[in-house]
Amino acid sequence: MHIDRIDLAITIGSIVGFLVFFAAHVAVFRKIRARDAVRWFFILVVVVGSILGVIQVWTTHLLSVGSSLTSIMLFVILACCYFMGVFGLMATSVRIRILCEIARAGTKGMTMKQLLTRYNHEVIVRQRLARLVSNGDLRNFGGKYHGRRRFTFFVFPALMLRCMKLLYGSEAEGQ
Repeated sequence: MHIDRIDLAITIGSIVGFLVFFAAHVAVFRKIRARDAVRWFFILVVVVGSILGVIQVWTTHLLSVGSSLTSIMLFVILACCYFMGVFGLMATSVRIRILCEIARAGTKGMTMKQLLTRYNHEVIVRQRLARLVSNGDLRNFGGKYHGRRRFTFFVFPALMLRCMKLLYGSEAEGQ
């Protein structure tokens, strides 16, 4: 197959895979509990990625196994960027949540007092701790919070930042 067609097939396969993933994500996330969201995200990535690979290798014969793996890797990158950039941002960003609250208030708007009632430090910490407990990352025992898992998806960005600091050297830390 001509190299331009291979590139096009990889790109189209990845984008179609992501669109299928997105549709499945929307359908599944309407039916699951919030604490199962991360697990179902990964399940959908694996299932859609596997289906994408099978379709590309055995049904269409457009791509070699190596090219199909490249397409799957691109699909996974798109899904992870979506999760980190959109889904993760919407769930944890106070700024986005405040904008959503103001938009829901419509023409009535919201006062600073109303916003502070919903988004003071205590409320934010309580909500985040409740989310971490419901996800199984923390447990509350005797009024104290304890970590349950050594590694979770939510510490991945922190680990990436540590790796970047190591790669860039100690000068990056001081800036």
